[in-house]
Amino acid sequence: MPTNWDELHEVLLAFKEQDANGSGNPNDEIPMDFAPVGTTGFGFFQPTVLLGSTGMTISGGGGQGYFVEDSEVKNFFIDERYKEHVQFLNRLWADGLINSEVFTQEYTAYQSLGRGDGSTAKVGFTFGWEKTDRFGNELASQYTSMPPIAASSNQIEDLSWTYDYNELNYGVNMVQMSSATENKEAAMRFINELYDPEVSMQVLFGSLGTNIEDHGDGSYTVLPPEDEQMDPGTWKWTTTWADNGPMYISDSLDLTLGEDMQDVLRQTEPLSDVLSNIDTLTNVYPGVFIKYSDEDNNQMSLINTDFMNLAMAKYSQWITEGGIENEWDAYVEEIERIGLQTNLDIMQRYYDDYVQSIE
Repeated sequence: MPTNWDELHEVLLAFKEQDANGSGNPNDEIPMDFAPVGTTGFGFFQPTVLLGSTGMTISGGGGQGYFVEDSEVKNFFIDERYKEHVQFLNRLWADGLINSEVFTQEYTAYQSLGRGDGSTAKVGFTFGWEKTDRFGNELASQYTSMPPIAASSNQIEDLSWTYDYNELNYGVNMVQMSSATENKEAAMRFINELYDPEVSMQVLFGSLGTNIEDHGDGSYTVLPPEDEQMDPGTWKWTTTWADNGPMYISDSLDLTLGEDMQDVLRQTEPLSDVLSNIDTLTNVYPGVFIKYSDEDNNQMSLINTDFMNLAMAKYSQWITEGGIENEWDAYVEEIERIGLQTNLDIMQRYYDDYVQSIE
């Protein structure tokens, strides 16, 4: 198991050159793949989690780059550690270790590729939620979870990871009602009903009877897929709103989770030591708990639009073509000209107010 970026590079080379899947064809493996990167920022299952190798704690996969370090709001797009991260990915790209279609593929293609060809795996190293969800039932046993790795063998900084607890447990803006709705009271009654515990359970996991068993004593069990060949994640996403639905799942709900959700706990154990060492007050931006004024929100949105147009284009360009070393200083100057510091100042003010309110 690799423990730093150089060792990961060597493992990926072995995937490429040594017929890792045993098919007899040394050219049918893709050493590394990650979820499609958009134009408005980063999300889950993307290589920005490797910023944790440098000791940086991001959230939600990285978003628009804002993070907190020792109670100071920063942005990794102008951080030297981000530059090192891009240089590493460019090194992997130059050696043919990253999927050549990674910046153009759709998410469905990303998922399909991860599920290989029958019992033959195609991808060596990747990111995902849970093994059967990422690789399907047939290939899941061929993969194992990795603990966070260091950027270098002589690193002294503590490791970190993406801290996603807030985003995953306190989702915001899950439902909207049009201002043109004729009967707003009826619409609100419907929306309110979605947050009933029994209804919320079905929003997330599917209907009683087909997806959930009601034991008649106030307890429930998430059922496995009707099709034994289907993994639980696919079953959930094809039969209900799943994670995209408005819901409230109370800790008091007596619900036995499906096998995939139980496996998530086991598969994330390699991350537990690093995650438990994160100081969530001084090193995590509490974005889901902050509401900006309209004025501040509009100001930040205008800046972020121009900021992301530049930063995300450069991310893919520098990984596939190189050039970050020569362009870095001018790039940072341009981002500062766009107004990043204004956003940092606004967010710092809200962060300080939040910390003061809970201390």
